[in-house]
Amino acid sequence: FLMADFGIGTDELRVVFSGHRGYHVHVTTKALLDLDQNARREIVDYIKGVGLEPRYHGLIEAREGRSKILKGPRTDEDGWRGRLARGVIKTVLLMDERNIPQERKMRNALRGLLRDKDRVADSLRAGVWDPVRGIGIDIWEYIAKLAVEKVGGRIDEPVTADVRRLIRLPTSLHGKTGFKVCPIQLGELSSFDPFKHALVFKGEVTVHVDESPKFRVGEEEFGPFKDEDVELPLSAAVLLLCKGVAYLK
Repeated sequence: FLMADFGIGTDELRVVFSGHRGYHVHVTTKALLDLDQNARREIVDYIKGVGLEPRYHGLIEAREGRSKILKGPRTDEDGWRGRLARGVIKTVLLMDERNIPQERKMRNALRGLLRDKDRVADSLRAGVWDPVRGIGIDIWEYIAKLAVEKVGGRIDEPVTADVRRLIRLPTSLHGKTGFKVCPIQLGELSSFDPFKHALVFKGEVTVHVDESPKFRVGEEEFGPFKDEDVELPLSAAVLLLCKGVAYLK
C-alpha cells in the first residue's frame, strides 16, 4: 500500500519489530509528517478498505444495445481496482456451501457459481465478469465486499491514527517480552524471526514456572512446564518473567 498506492520510496520507510506482537512502519516523507489525526484515519480507512464501494472501482453494469453486460476491474490494474479483482478471484475459489448466505436468491445464485468456480476464476482473470448466466451485479457486489475483508491491510488503527502516542524507541526492550525493538531492512523482513533475532540476554538462570505451554526461543523449544523449577537460557526465562508465569529462585 505505502509504496504502490501512496508512492512512498523505500528510502522513506523503516520497518521496526515492536518487541512484542507486531511491526511498526516509520514513514519519513516530509509531506506526511504533519498529518493530523483525521488525515491519518483516512489513510487507515483506505488501507483497510473501509466503506469501499465496488462501483467506484470499476464494477459496473453497462448497456450495449439492448443488452446489459457486467464490467469489472482487471487484476493487473493499480490500486484498489486490481486489488479488488484479485480479491474476488481468491474469494470465489475459497467459497463453499458452508459460507454462503441462507437467503434463497443469493444462495441459489452462488451455488451456480460454485459448481464451476475454477472456470469462473479463469474468466475473471481474463477480465470477463459475467461468466455465469443469472448472476447479476448485486451478487458480484456482495462477493466484492467479502473480498475487501480478505485483501485489505490489517493494521493497528489506534497506533496509526493517534498523533500523541509514543512509538517504541528502536533497540530498547519491550517490557512484555524482554525482546529488543529491532530495525529491519525491507529485504530481510520475510526472513526475520523475532524469537531468534530479537534476543539480547546471554547465560542461564533458574526460575520457578507456575505454568507454561511449550514455546521456542532461539533454536530450542522449552516446556510445557507446571509448578516446577527449571534452568533456562536467560532470554527464555525473561520472557516467562515478563509474562508473569514465573519468578526467580
